[in-house]
This record gives sequence, structure tokens and C-alpha cells, in this order.
Amino acid sequence: MTEWLRTLRYLGINRALFELIENPSVTVEPGSFLFPILNTAAQNGVPSAEYSKLLMLDVACAEWVRRGLPPNLDLQILCKPGVAPATASAKLSEVIAGGLLGAVFPTMERIPERKKAKTPDFRLGESIFAEVYCPQESATEANKHSEWLKQNIGPIKLFISYPVTGSSPLALKYTSNVVIDRAVSGKRDKNQFEEGNENLLWLDLLNGFGVNSRDTKPYTSVHKGECTFVGSFGIWHSFYGQQGSAFVYERTDLRYLEQRNIYRQRREGLFRFRPEVSGALIVVEDGIVLFENPWASTPLSETARKSLKRLTRFKPDKSWFVTPGYHLQDRVDAVLAEIDWLYADPEA
Repeated sequence: MTEWLRTLRYLGINRALFELIENPSVTVEPGSFLFPILNTAAQNGVPSAEYSKLLMLDVACAEWVRRGLPPNLDLQILCKPGVAPATASAKLSEVIAGGLLGAVFPTMERIPERKKAKTPDFRLGESIFAEVYCPQESATEANKHSEWLKQNIGPIKLFISYPVTGSSPLALKYTSNVVIDRAVSGKRDKNQFEEGNENLLWLDLLNGFGVNSRDTKPYTSVHKGECTFVGSFGIWHSFYGQQGSAFVYERTDLRYLEQRNIYRQRREGLFRFRPEVSGALIVVEDGIVLFENPWASTPLSETARKSLKRLTRFKPDKSWFVTPGYHLQDRVDAVLAEIDWLYADPEA
């Protein structure tokens, strides 16, 4: 452990995290949630997802300490064995969210949970609130997906590696719709936001799905020889998509596109369904992406927007935010029309 920490300090994890876990009251034990993260990050270095987790946790811990609120009890959960991965992931997400948001907003306080009342996780000002959500990949389907990949060779393996997110034989065939359901389904029916506030959903897809910012694009393509495979991951559509929007089966070459390969988005995007959500901050392997809601009943203020662009590891090139004088809804509509055109019948 000492050697791991020395290596990681050299790689820039040197703000507050290690000082806290080297405290006698917090010991990283084998079998704990944090133990393999430290091990993998020390071995694989900066490019690894585990390094991203530690870097954001380190920055967050520094902010908690600055505010006189070191998260020792939370770290104990991450450092002791026997804690369910979903529980530990949710706790890690909460610590990171509070610390990183606290670093860019003057006010940050945890909100105690109240029974039979809507209680987001953090208050960031008089009327700015944040709810943390960390959906998990299906372990059963992940094992099936791993075995499926082993049996396939050639260009199909070089396309995006999707998280498998549902216990269904169709999970591979309709991956985008399954991602849409699993990524935000918990916030369709369990809404913690009140109308009239600026409300942010902190969606952690690093400590669960383990995806990259490129997976938040409306669609993407990969070349393999003379083939170009096109597909939609589903994260963007889970917020902005319309019921009935077009998808193709993943790993589709447009030269051989057939209309029988087209399927449709099953559910409205969360932003259309939940106008009280002002925007979402999506945590991925290589940073944080901001999605603003163009249909929000209370849009983000320019002050809040300027604060969010100062977040650690913010990725503006993959974000969808309001620019004064322009309408974000127009940009969304244009992309949806572009996708429909791309997948249209060339003979029609």
C-alpha cells in the first residue's frame, strides 16, 4: 500500500485523500471497494478509469477538508471489506459530487433525508439543488457480454464496448434503448426535485458503467479497414431523445443499411419528461459533461452556468449548454433530424 500511494502521489494524487486514509481511524483493507482502485491506478497510471476516480476523489476531499468537514465516515465505508459495490459506488459518487460542486459554488451543504418529502442531496445556494445518482451495470449481463466478445473476432470487436445494462436476450440487439432505460429510469419515477428551483442531476456513469465522454455523443463511428461502423450509445438520447427517434442496430455499416435494421426509441428523454430538471452533470472516465435542459421550467442561471464550467475535468467539447442568443432546442432538433436523415431509406 505504501508503494502504491508513493506512485500515485508522483502522478498527482496529492491534495488530501491519502492524508485522510493514512489516518489510523481509516485503513484501506484488502477486499474493500477502494483497495483494487488504488492497486489498478498505481499499476496502470493516468490513462485508467481508476486514476480518474482517485483524482476526482482527491480534489473533492480537499474541498471537504477546506470546509472543515473531512469525509472520514464516508471513507471508512470505502475502505472496509464487505460493503456492497452498489452501496460503495453511491457513497463515492456523493463524496465526489459534494466536493467538486463545493469547489465552484460558495454554498454547499448536505440535505438530511426526510421521509415523505423530496430531498435532493445538496443545496448549492438559495435555490440551486443537486441530486446524485449512480446507476449500476448488470453483473449477470456483463458476464454474458464478456463471453460473447470472446466468441467474436474481426471488426465487430473494435467498435465501442457497451456496458450491458439489462437482463434480456435482446440487450445486445437493442443496447441503446436499454442504456436509456437503465441510465435514467431511477429518476423518472423517483424525482427528488421541486419546481421553481435550479435543479442539477449528478449522473455518475464512471463508478458503475465506466463509459467515456465519446459515448455521450448522439452517435459515433469507427473505421476498420474499408468498413465504417455507426451506432448510438444511448446516453444523449436518454436526455434529449424523442419517443420514435431512429436508431440502427449497433455496429451497422451505412453501405449495407436496410430499413429492417432500424428501430425506435421507446421512451421520451428525461428532459422532456422532467422539466423540473435544469440540467445534468455526467461523470465519465475522462471528465464531466454538462447537459442542459432546453425545456426546463427553471433554466440554469448564467451565474450557475459560469460556475459549472469551472468544474474539475469539465469537458466543454462534449457538453450541451445554453449560449446567450442561441436556442439549445434548435441544436437538439437539428441533430435528431440529422440522425433521421442518416438512417433514411436511400431509395425513398
